[in-house]
Amino acid sequence: MQLLTNASEEGKLPRLGWIDGMTYNFKSRIEEKYKIPHIGWNFSNVILTNVFTKGYEGEIRFYFVYSYFVKINNEENSMVKTTYGLEFDSAIVNDNIFGPQLHPEKSHQFGMKRFENFEKI
Repeated sequence: MQLLTNASEEGKLPRLGWIDGMTYNFKSRIEEKYKIPHIGWNFSNVILTNVFTKGYEGEIRFYFVYSYFVKINNEENSMVKTTYGLEFDSAIVNDNIFGPQLHPEKSHQFGMKRFENFEKI
């Protein structure tokens, strides 16, 4: 997902730029009480219902293991948002390009739904 954005604080080389946004390091942006890397379960909110998010209702949870997060510039590209010290985009889309910032293989029923949706494309 991070590769899909324009740039990242992780390095100096440009990314693909397929989705207008930036990848940031959690460390300099959240309170010290939050551990880095961000490891564990978080509640997420579906912002855009489409083929990738179909079937998610109510509270959904995903498992994360990351030190960086994405903020996109166009809200039309945001599918799912999550909060860990700050709100960030945890799944993004642009036409037929899709990127999740989560681990579906560790996210139990919510991850299985992600795989089922992907399989139907």
